[in-house]
Amino acid sequence: MGCRSDAQTRAAHRRGLVLRKSSPGTEAWRHTSMADPTRRAQIEAASVYDALFVPAVFGQWASKLADAARARPGQRVLDVACGTGILAREVASRIGSTGFIAGIDASPGMVAVARQLAPAIEWREGVAEAIPFPDQSFDTVVSQLSLRKSHRRLRIPAQGF
Repeated sequence: MGCRSDAQTRAAHRRGLVLRKSSPGTEAWRHTSMADPTRRAQIEAASVYDALFVPAVFGQWASKLADAARARPGQRVLDVACGTGILAREVASRIGSTGFIAGIDASPGMVAVARQLAPAIEWREGVAEAIPFPDQSFDTVVSQLSLRKSHRRLRIPAQGF
């Protein structure tokens, strides 16, 4: 699909379509329920975040963080405060089909955009203080920015450090 004009973009949003990147340099439109104006605003903000901030700021760090986490096939990995999922997508490419990757974020808009970009990854709304998975579900937990956002201290086991 080619690039859409501003008028086409506005018309698509009015019809309930959300812009998402499907591969570098291309655009794809996907229908989503956008009847709720708050949800629509959250998804639009997350789409802008993904289009502008991920390539400029976060994208360059995803492979470095996946290297530091030693992501490898078969691992079960959780990305906390995943945003639109750039780190989780990088980890998913490394752990393959034998592994499991999930991402959690407090923002419904971020989770919606992440789900559109990588439907094979399990995305959930949630926060680090109350991870929506049973204890010991993951081998590795990764995050780009959540620790600076935490309001309470998290207890992190010393194993592996």
